[in-house]
Amino acid sequence: MSLVIKQFLNKQKGFTLIEVLLALSVMSISVLGSLAVYNSINSTITSQVKVTGVLQDARLTLQKLAIDIRKAGFQDPNKLNLDTPVAISMSTNLLTNLTTPPTPNTNLDIVSTNIPSQTLIENNDVNTQIVNLSLYFTDDNTLSYRVVNELDYYFFTICNSTWLCSTISFDYEQPSDNGADNVFDVQVAATDGVHQKNTTVQVTLQDLTPG
Repeated sequence: MSLVIKQFLNKQKGFTLIEVLLALSVMSISVLGSLAVYNSINSTITSQVKVTGVLQDARLTLQKLAIDIRKAGFQDPNKLNLDTPVAISMSTNLLTNLTTPPTPNTNLDIVSTNIPSQTLIENNDVNTQIVNLSLYFTDDNTLSYRVVNELDYYFFTICNSTWLCSTISFDYEQPSDNGADNVFDVQVAATDGVHQKNTTVQVTLQDLTPG
């Protein structure tokens, strides 16, 4: 009986030192790898949270700016597509007006008469002719015309040399003028190259379907 027990005990083997060290090394590498992955994920999440916060702040700022701009009397920016010919025309008109050097306003030799109030029906075509300015200015020399950078100038331009024209299609339900009452005060100037005469044209936007 004792011989059988002795043989059984001889068959029991433990782990050698090398095996224990190898197991510990593998476990250490696994733990370190897990920590590295955890740190990377945690860093990514932190960065995304910061970016999200910045985007939310920017969105709130843009919303406040849009509200302030609408209160100031500008057209809703959400309805202006910067890639459309209308927006390009408006930008070109604005750049032209800003870069045109002013002519001394001496008001000599150029004679003008008051331009009656003009009516424009909403949903008009772009570059709709409103009034022929040459009918209200006279001079011995050839006159040229431009829209002066005041009041509601940014929605109007000069087309066909003498006509005051619109640069966009207006919406009566969304006033675009400075006073938000669909009445535009457009200042125009006539010049012969030396002298200049200014006058204001009042353009009233009419509802296409009144009532």
